[in-house]
Amino acid sequence: MQKHLILIIDDNQQNLQILQLMLEKADYRVNSCSSAVDAIHYLRDTLPEIILLDISMPDMDGYELCSMLKKNPSLKEIPVVFVTGLANEDNIVKAFDTGAADYITKPFKMAELLARVKLQLELKKTKEKLEEAKLKSEEKAASKDKFISVISHDLRGPFQGILGLSGMLRNEYEHLNEEEKHHFIDIIDSSLNGVYKLIENLLSWSLIEDGKFKLYPEKINVRQIVEDQLNLYRITIKEKEIIVHNAIPEGLQMLADHNGLSTVLRNIISNAVKFTPRGGCIKISSSVDKNNQLTIFVKDSGTGLDESIINDLTMSKEMRLKTMPGTNSERGSGIGLILCRELIYLMGGVIKVNVEKGKSTEFIISMGMINSNFQ
Repeated sequence: MQKHLILIIDDNQQNLQILQLMLEKADYRVNSCSSAVDAIHYLRDTLPEIILLDISMPDMDGYELCSMLKKNPSLKEIPVVFVTGLANEDNIVKAFDTGAADYITKPFKMAELLARVKLQLELKKTKEKLEEAKLKSEEKAASKDKFISVISHDLRGPFQGILGLSGMLRNEYEHLNEEEKHHFIDIIDSSLNGVYKLIENLLSWSLIEDGKFKLYPEKINVRQIVEDQLNLYRITIKEKEIIVHNAIPEGLQMLADHNGLSTVLRNIISNAVKFTPRGGCIKISSSVDKNNQLTIFVKDSGTGLDESIINDLTMSKEMRLKTMPGTNSERGSGIGLILCRELIYLMGGVIKVNVEKGKSTEFIISMGMINSNFQ
């Protein structure tokens, strides 16, 4: 653990030597400057955690220097403790008016000075934690506001379409032939599946954000769980004439959380269907390494994800809702892939993306152990 850095500013060399010796003995790192001008040059390159400052100095007094520090955005949060022989009330008030955190008069007791230095460092650390928590809270609130705005839009659209189609089906039922009826029902079914997927993502994201998402590992048939997710998009796959090849071996099993793995595969398969053009193909395969680590590959023949989305998915720690229109102008909320990243992380896995721009996107997910003894 790195020692706290203290800067002493005093034109009296004897005071500097005594303070430096005692503070270093108390296990602090100490640097010193004998004038305000020297201190200004020093602070351009180095930021101490606390400054001990004398008032009476020849080129610029401590009051002026402290006021200058508090006006500098990069220096204003460093606590300044005046250590001076000026002990009257006016001097003390003026010191605090310039932004001082504390005021110690000479001659001082070293135990008292060390206690006050320790207190200021603890207060600074507490303040930094509070500021960090406040910033995270504000970022979380801003993300949630954007999240709610995007989701409300993405929910409203499908429901308006479903209501319109169901109304037409109800009012025109007697005048529609069987093929038209089935077509309307297929569209409603596809729209409802999309809404269901979005709501499932919302619930999962909410649990993750609140730290309440629980993992319950169980034996899972990998091929079957892929088939279950593909079945959600059977209508779109049929409409776009996409060839799907599920190359996961029959009977391949792994130990994983069923809901978590389902959500990951659902969103990645949804992404593949969305970006694969009419007549394209999607291949889902797997491999097992010598340590029984299972990797799942989902490769499409689509347009390729944007690089900024890939960076957010694999490297960024921020939640940024980004999306691209699909090959049939399909829309999305942008939460699906971000949710995949969080779930894979929770399950101790890794996600990678390979893109050939204009040709394909391949998701590579390593997130579970297989067991050859599974029956």
